[in-house]
Amino acid sequence: MKHALVKPLIKTSSLDPSGYKNYRQVCNLGFVSKIIEKVVTDQLKSYLYANNLDDEVQPAYKKNHSTETTLLEVVSDIYSSIDQHQGMILMLLDLHATFDTVNYDILVGQLARRLGIKGVVLQWLNSYLRTRTQTVTIMDAISVLAELFLGVPEGSVLRLLLFVLYVFPLSDIARQHGVSIHSYGDDTQLYISFYHRDLSSISKAVKTLECCIDDIGIWMLRNWRHHVTAPSCRFNIQQGR
Repeated sequence: MKHALVKPLIKTSSLDPSGYKNYRQVCNLGFVSKIIEKVVTDQLKSYLYANNLDDEVQPAYKKNHSTETTLLEVVSDIYSSIDQHQGMILMLLDLHATFDTVNYDILVGQLARRLGIKGVVLQWLNSYLRTRTQTVTIMDAISVLAELFLGVPEGSVLRLLLFVLYVFPLSDIARQHGVSIHSYGDDTQLYISFYHRDLSSISKAVKTLECCIDDIGIWMLRNWRHHVTAPSCRFNIQQGR
């Protein structure tokens, strides 16, 4: 139930097969375990909707939402800003390998504190995440069994939903700074409007976005310490540009 068989597949035939980064990790899990995960996922979603706990700016796990609807919403916000004779700074935040570096203790704690998940449900999710194993198979060769200590399970039905619940605080940080945010999985867009004819408005928008990025960096270091590099950015504002 907790064991995965990993088969590395080359992403495209044009890539160098000797490069490890050119392979996609295809993870096969047991059929019965996926059925159970589907039931749990549906129940978790129903619980989030019923208690207004879902994040409106993170539609990755929601029905009738996709990367296309996310793009349309961001573009619509940009056009609305232009219609109001404003400019916009857009920051694209791509979180690399974050699915594989989720800390179990932090995730379980957040499920309890932020979402009110307790009792048998929390015990089941805690058990589901821990003591998982995997082996890698290449042609007829099979690796030794390895235990996983981080990350939401590759190939699982619950993977995306659990990750989204883990990164809920990103939306809180953006809102505290007055920065608009829209995400889909591990891809996040941060943006803020300014009056393009007002240099002070531009400087204020830049400073606000920089502070927001700094706080996101601090949050990442606390939650993914030793696994990711915190983002940083600084803009150079010049008159007339």
